[in-house]
Amino acid sequence: MATKKPMVKVTLDPETLRRIEEYQKRNGYPDRSMAIHELVIRSLDAAMNEPADPTPKIHRREKRNKDGDPDEA
Repeated sequence: MATKKPMVKVTLDPETLRRIEEYQKRNGYPDRSMAIHELVIRSLDAAMNEPADPTPKIHRREKRNKDGDPDEA
């Protein structure tokens, strides 16, 4: 049965996908979509209680070199 819910395409790095799949298995979700939905809801609930920061977190992450160590610009 097709869903009429909006669909969103997201690109994830392998480590994030691995963590989502681990969360899925630990919590018994039948598929990644349901696990991701739950994680988004939980994250939104938590974020709504934090002060707003106009800089997206992805841009606030510490830059790292090719070895994964903090980059000393």
